[in-house]
Amino acid sequence: MPTPTETSTHRRPYHGFDVERATYERIQTELLKTSEGMFVVIVGDECVGPLESDEAAERAGYEAFGLGPLYIRQVLAAEPPALVTRDVAICRT
Repeated sequence: MPTPTETSTHRRPYHGFDVERATYERIQTELLKTSEGMFVVIVGDECVGPLESDEAAERAGYEAFGLGPLYIRQVLAAEPPALVTRDVAICRT
């Protein structure tokens, strides 16, 4: 496990969450049996959790993986609809 000094100086780069999404899909059925409504944090093929809140998942993720992007998901049987407000500007690039 990295020391606090190593954690603060080394940051994992962001390469998208394709691997993490695939990991979640692979373990979702098993998680739903025991942990529905709880949160997990995934980096690569590694999963930490389940945890009671997204804040707890964030803390546990930084403790386990150090600085860098964390894929945090609530374990749910159905994906909730995305909330989009009416004042969202469309990206033209």
